[in-house]
Formats: sequence, C-alpha cells, structure tokens
Amino acid sequence: VADPKVLRERLTGHGDAVWAVAFHSSDNRLVFASADGTIKLWEPGNFGEPLLRTFSPPSHDAVLTSVDFSSTEPQHLLAAYTGQKAMIIDIETGAVVLNFDFGEGSQLHCAVAHVEGISSLAIDSNGLYLLSGSHDGSLRLWNMEKRVCLKEIPAHRKKHDSAVNTVAMHSSRPLIGSRGADALAKV
Repeated sequence: VADPKVLRERLTGHGDAVWAVAFHSSDNRLVFASADGTIKLWEPGNFGEPLLRTFSPPSHDAVLTSVDFSSTEPQHLLAAYTGQKAMIIDIETGAVVLNFDFGEGSQLHCAVAHVEGISSLAIDSNGLYLLSGSHDGSLRLWNMEKRVCLKEIPAHRKKHDSAVNTVAMHSSRPLIGSRGADALAKV
C-alpha cells in the first residue's frame, strides 16, 4: 500500500503486469514495458495527460521483456523481446530505427550465477560491474574483468515463483536498485 503523503501520482493504463520501468532524468519521462505487449511513455507531473504515447508490439511471436532509453540518443528507446530480438524505436514517430537479431554470436564466458533463473541484468556506465537479479530473491554484483561475484545481497521474498523483477545501477553514484514480486522497491 502506497503512503498517500508520498504518492504524488498514479499512472494507469496497462492491461497486465509491468515488467520494466526506465526513467530519463533530463526530460522527466518514464517508459514502461508491460506483459500486455505495449510500451507506454509517460511524463509524470503533466496532470492534463501524463500518457504521451503507446507503442504496440511489432509482431505477435515475440514477447516484450525490457525497455530503456538510449544513453546516446534521447529520442530513442531500446526494447528487448524473447527470441533474442531487440529494436531501437523513435519516440516521436514510433518507427523502428534499427532491428537487432542476436541469433548469431559467440559466448565469451559462462558461470553459475544463481540458484534460480536470472530475471534482470544491469551494467554500470563504465562497463566494470554487472548486477544480476534472480527469482531466488538475491542480487549479485560481479566484477566483469575478473568474472567473479563480489557480493551477494538477499533482496526480495519469493511470490508466485518470482522474486527480483528488475535491477538498475546509478550512472554516476555507487547506488543500485531493485524491484521485486514482494511489492518492494529497494535502493
């Protein structure tokens, strides 16, 4: 239950669970990826109409799993789908700028990371650390160069076979965040 003294605004509009959320600090926008297959772009504080745009799924065979703003092009979104697919979408036009098909490539390293499936990954802005979140309820911080786990953090309780849904790393401060199926967000 949200504290009414803290909750400033409620954004509603998805027909199913929200899998991922990204915040763009320079223009105060949020983007949500939902299990309903849509991506929604929001501008909190725009009380007239905070929902700016809805992007529909490109096809029915791929399931939307994650979304983020491009760090180099503020007018672009990056959306990831099952089946090793991702795309860059122009925010203004809704057009697909670039399609990625990751069906080819080679594995650089493999490690047993968690007891259960990994649900989310984040890499710090320097590419030195990787943060993983799992349905076992833990977060793990990894040194990318040495390929070792530096720290394991028990973070979320399991609920309906899910625990950690999303992880994130701050771009310039030593902060990490996670969102879990236990209805908690932690920093």
